[in-house]
Amino acid sequence: MLTPRKLSTINPEVVLIFGELQPAIPNSYYHIKTNAIHQQHHPGYPEITLAIPDTIATPVLASQDKTVRAKDFTDNIACLKNRVFEAYPLLPEEVITNDGVSYLQEAFENYAAGTLVYFCETNRAHLYFILKNLYIDEQENIQLRNTNTVIKEDFSNTVVPTNVLSIDIKSTAITMGKGIASSMLSTLGGVVVDIIMDELFPEQVPDYFDEVYAKITKIVKQEIEKSKIDSIEGSLNNLISKIRNEYKPALDARNLDNEKDRQFLFGLLQKYDQTFLSGTGGMLGFLQLKDHMQAGFTTFMLGASIQLSLIQEMARVDPLNRAADGSWNAPEMSSYGKSKTGTLARTAKEFIAHAKKAYNAVLKARKEAIKAQKYQITRSYVVGQTLATTTNYYVRVTDGGVPAGLSKEIGKDDKNGKNGKYDHFIDNDLEKFREQKVNEFIKEIKRPEEIIESWEKLMETPVKSA
Repeated sequence: MLTPRKLSTINPEVVLIFGELQPAIPNSYYHIKTNAIHQQHHPGYPEITLAIPDTIATPVLASQDKTVRAKDFTDNIACLKNRVFEAYPLLPEEVITNDGVSYLQEAFENYAAGTLVYFCETNRAHLYFILKNLYIDEQENIQLRNTNTVIKEDFSNTVVPTNVLSIDIKSTAITMGKGIASSMLSTLGGVVVDIIMDELFPEQVPDYFDEVYAKITKIVKQEIEKSKIDSIEGSLNNLISKIRNEYKPALDARNLDNEKDRQFLFGLLQKYDQTFLSGTGGMLGFLQLKDHMQAGFTTFMLGASIQLSLIQEMARVDPLNRAADGSWNAPEMSSYGKSKTGTLARTAKEFIAHAKKAYNAVLKARKEAIKAQKYQITRSYVVGQTLATTTNYYVRVTDGGVPAGLSKEIGKDDKNGKNGKYDHFIDNDLEKFREQKVNEFIKEIKRPEEIIESWEKLMETPVKSA
């Protein structure tokens, strides 16, 4: 069963199903909506031509009394809506009039009965967002489905034959990193076992170098060798396996009032850190190198969050954390858990400095991928026996070298190469467009600054006490 905490770490694989239009709304809505989504993900690409079916097939949802218990998942539903509408934005004049979460009463297209659905009625149309990797079991609990194939956005064909659009929105590393960092702030004692291993990490092996990583490498022109990616993913998976299969049983069998038991557990944590994270040739050091810091940013955020959680657990089992009378001090009295000056706080401070540097470099590269380009169009025509030509001068925005749909006529430069209209475009239109696209990019990569904010709070309160 997925608890609200674990559900918050799941990346929904979303498929949009267009439903019936509202009265007086023309069929052109489907075309406009589809191309708005298309341009958000592929600026400047050709428009899609839609083949609208005569009859719009829509999913059959469970009856109202069978809808998912919203009160149990209020925060999850709010987060889900944010993710859905980041990938499938509403049109400028489109507003939600009714929505909720249900599931398929019967199979629809390739999606089995029980599959979770976020349904939404706007002032334009009925929309159904199928969450293909989540379903309701016979006990009406939400479960995660391991989908072997992921339907990705494919606009290679200019005709979309059905009312189904699919975009896979994945950011495994940042999502997990957020879950770990926020859990460290909200949970008593260490979180490395009960929270990370039991709730945040799936049993199936995830891809830590995910779609966000691929997008960033394209922007920053940095890549990590396949062999190193395999090595880092192997380290993460081995670390998770060790904590799940070795540390957790050892923790359950030991007594934290016994110094030797504490020493044993502390030794395991140190071994894991040195072997998989921070030792010679460790993944964290590699991902912080100048040549890899941007491409490796998202995976670093996950690895660093895991290391901080190990240090928090070290504070909990520290075998030297005794009071003068021989009793055990609280974890925040350990040299590993002290506010501002302890190992966790100092490590978090170093990670914050690196993360901000890498993140700012990625955002700078995203902004600089958007440029202004002058171009001209010359037209020829015949007047009597004379061939004449006219030339118009323009400026347009390109994103990654591809025209992004924003252009203006600016006239010819003066004899000194100056052009006031071009300068105005650079200072106003280009900057606004850049700001818009950078903000969209931040949403798309799941706001990693939230992890940094959690780390900053950990510097003040490394371990939460009762």
